[in-house]
Amino acid sequence: TIKKAYQITQQIKRDRDLFESFLFKNIETYLNSVVVELQIEKAINEGRIGNLKCEIVPNIIKSHYHLEIRTIDGKCIFTVSQVKDKNQIPRRNIFRMNYSYSNQLTIDDILGYERKQDEVYLIITHGYFKEGLNFINIGIPSPNLNDWFAKVSLLEDQKIMTEIEKPEYIIEEINDDLILEVKQEIIKRVSGDDKK
Repeated sequence: TIKKAYQITQQIKRDRDLFESFLFKNIETYLNSVVVELQIEKAINEGRIGNLKCEIVPNIIKSHYHLEIRTIDGKCIFTVSQVKDKNQIPRRNIFRMNYSYSNQLTIDDILGYERKQDEVYLIITHGYFKEGLNFINIGIPSPNLNDWFAKVSLLEDQKIMTEIEKPEYIIEEINDDLILEVKQEIIKRVSGDDKK
């Protein structure tokens, strides 16, 4: 899904009219991020990635929207971020900081009361080098986003991925119709029209 998103982004960047537009100049730096989120959201909504639900949510000042993915059982929450380096943690912001605090280990307190563990927060990071996908990681950040508790490369360690038993899924070819659909979704996302 993320590999496909990068391929779609390359197709979109070849569109001269879009490339020279005011809209594109404002979103070029995070075009990969938006397309990756759109493709992950589509895969979850179509049932190709099982036991997950997702929603597009605003940051606290409603100046930017991001994809939040949750497991159906409510034990994990994921966000997706594009970063420059495979070991980098995304920049600090309020929602990431708040979620990272749930990764503190809980221990029975001195009186023996058991505290409920919050949902575990994970970040899917991706990045590119010379216009191609370079890495995809999934990791658990430490509280305050200072470091990773754990991180796995999904490109290098593909053996950890298992195929979900779903009805036959035909891989959608990247054609003009798909590119047009993604462009329309990008415009809706950056203008906030899909939140009304």
